[in-house]
Amino acid sequence: MKHLTTLPNSTFLDTKSFKKKILSIIFICLAITYANQSEGQTYNLHWGGTIWGATPRVFANKTFKDTAYNIGGSNVNMTIDIHNSSRPVGQDTTNNSTTATNNGNYFQFQTPKIGSTNTTTPLTWFLPGSTGFSPLTYFMDWTDMTYNVTTTIKFSQPVKEVQFYLGDMDRTTPLTYVDRFTFTGTKNGVLAANPVVTKFQPTLAGADTVLINGNSAYGNAASTNNYNAATNSATTQGATIFVQYSSPVDQIVLYWDEGPGAAAAGTDPGNQAVIIGDIQFTKVTPPISAQSFPPVADNFTNTPMPQGNAATPIPGLVAADPDGTIASYKIITIPTAAEGVLSYCSNGTNPCTGTVTNIAANTTLTPAQMATLKFDPTGNFVGTAQFTFDAIDNAGNPSNSATYKLPVIAQPPVSNNIMENSIVNTNGPTAIQSLISSDADGTIASYQITTLPTPAQGVLSVSCPPNLLGATCTGGFQNLDAIVSSNYPSGIPLTAVQIASMRFAPAAGFIGNAIFNYNATDNSGNISNTASYTIPVS
Repeated sequence: MKHLTTLPNSTFLDTKSFKKKILSIIFICLAITYANQSEGQTYNLHWGGTIWGATPRVFANKTFKDTAYNIGGSNVNMTIDIHNSSRPVGQDTTNNSTTATNNGNYFQFQTPKIGSTNTTTPLTWFLPGSTGFSPLTYFMDWTDMTYNVTTTIKFSQPVKEVQFYLGDMDRTTPLTYVDRFTFTGTKNGVLAANPVVTKFQPTLAGADTVLINGNSAYGNAASTNNYNAATNSATTQGATIFVQYSSPVDQIVLYWDEGPGAAAAGTDPGNQAVIIGDIQFTKVTPPISAQSFPPVADNFTNTPMPQGNAATPIPGLVAADPDGTIASYKIITIPTAAEGVLSYCSNGTNPCTGTVTNIAANTTLTPAQMATLKFDPTGNFVGTAQFTFDAIDNAGNPSNSATYKLPVIAQPPVSNNIMENSIVNTNGPTAIQSLISSDADGTIASYQITTLPTPAQGVLSVSCPPNLLGATCTGGFQNLDAIVSSNYPSGIPLTAVQIASMRFAPAAGFIGNAIFNYNATDNSGNISNTASYTIPVS
């Protein structure tokens, strides 16, 4: 067993209390091999030199969790999750007490940490595959029979031929507790075959320091040589085991509890610790026949639709899978509120017998729901609305992100040619019918007189106010002449009231057709065709 004097990077530990405590170290040195059929490159996770996640490690509620990303440029991530079954957060954080009650706080407040647990006489943790001063250390508490610690190591992709060393399978003398570890591995949630567990026997006399039972290993109660096993000497690796997985796994679990012969009560053995050494693995690229290829989603541009449309069906999303089928679609981003609303039918029927549901970002649709997509452009929007999506195949592989564009156009208003009834040339100002324009997807906002009858034909007038530039309002009317026209190069603007009150006064002696032209502007600013207005004069 080791006596601790100081733990590195700790502000909570009381040196005197640790001189009274005996620390038994259980350490794990993992060498993970990910067999490679095509690359064969070995990568190393060195705890002290690995770039971890950007957020602080989770270290609360009896749990430590962190992830190392892209280990050595391998594109393989590894997450370690250590869960301590007892000692809630909130106990004494100073750890000055020597009572068993506070032992669990070493897990809560002092660990995990990187490096040796003894700075006075640093240990190199001499296990195969381990680098000195590199281990990840966390403390545990051996004070009751219900206590356990679960260490879960997850890989971002399956690995095989996993192997690791685990040392210092302790037991107390006299016997009150026994270290036991049980090992399991899974791939995609399915239990893998049990690992092969073998002993690394030191050159020590006496009974074996560790016993093996299937996928478990525990300290031998008949041995007195299994303490002080984790030192810097290859000949004192007394209670060390070697664990090998032959079948592929993406998760391994190391479960600690009290082993055979442990007593329900006894002398507090001290603050136990687990140390995980360097992790190695070899990246593998599966053979093409074993690979699952992701689907491919296509960009798409819809046929332009008028801005005045209500919710309008749109063509389905386009995606294909080379080795399977499309299981679902995910709408990642949606059109803005200014562009319009995307919707679908909840039960995938058309006409919809379910609920018409507006789509929010990151909505997942079944193929049937996807086939009921509709787009309702916002009233005044003109331009290209768009959303993005991806497709997920039957193997769970997501596609690339594709863009679906929805051009929205404004239909311009239509102005009609008008033939007025004949007017006698001796008439004075005579009321004529209103201009006629319509807008299929909006309303008419204004009218413009683009050309006037010639002075030889007569004079056109409209009501006032509003007064037009250059016009004189007399008796509630103003004449439209060349001066007024010159102030409005794009056409003399008239309101709906003014076009309903138009008059025409034929020039004396004129016989023929008096003609002027006009157009209309809708509420979106679109201008109609130019129409002619003909007034026969006799």
